[in-house]
Amino acid sequence: MLPSRSNAVFHLPAADAVVRLSSATPTQEARAALVVSVTRWIADHGGPALAPTSHPQPVREAGTVATLWPYLPSPNVPRAGDLADAIRELHHLDAQPPPLPQHQPLARLHEALDLDTMRDQSVLPTDTRQWLLARAALLQHAYDMTVTPLGRGLVHADVQPDNLLQDHDGRWLLIDWDRELRPP
Repeated sequence: MLPSRSNAVFHLPAADAVVRLSSATPTQEARAALVVSVTRWIADHGGPALAPTSHPQPVREAGTVATLWPYLPSPNVPRAGDLADAIRELHHLDAQPPPLPQHQPLARLHEALDLDTMRDQSVLPTDTRQWLLARAALLQHAYDMTVTPLGRGLVHADVQPDNLLQDHDGRWLLIDWDRELRPP
């Protein structure tokens, strides 16, 4: 198993690939399909993203959603400047990105609360759940009212050097788009 955070990540040596697994919730399935589509689009337009393998995906099986990626061992450690260069390159793509769904900043919270209500015995007391839902509604309203001078666009929501891999030509590529793809 390779290092992972929100997904289980495994190297498949026979396929020279990496598989990323998550629970097949509606949110995770939609996110996986979007990540595959957008990273293919970025790579097809010469942008700095590792494209998924050509296998039809995402794959749904036994309550799990999987995406498949080329295995790309990166012998070099990226520096802050490498990360800045990749982000600058991403933001200078000339092509219009594919349609992105409106970002829902609290989708994972709602998903977790929904999953909790499906348990035989909920972990959260009713008053705590109600407080979380009320607070989430206030935060969602504040987000909806926010105006940004940047407009809408593609944002990698987990930009850090750990999410860069160097290809065989020495170019740094962004990976781990699973956290969120969002317009600003």
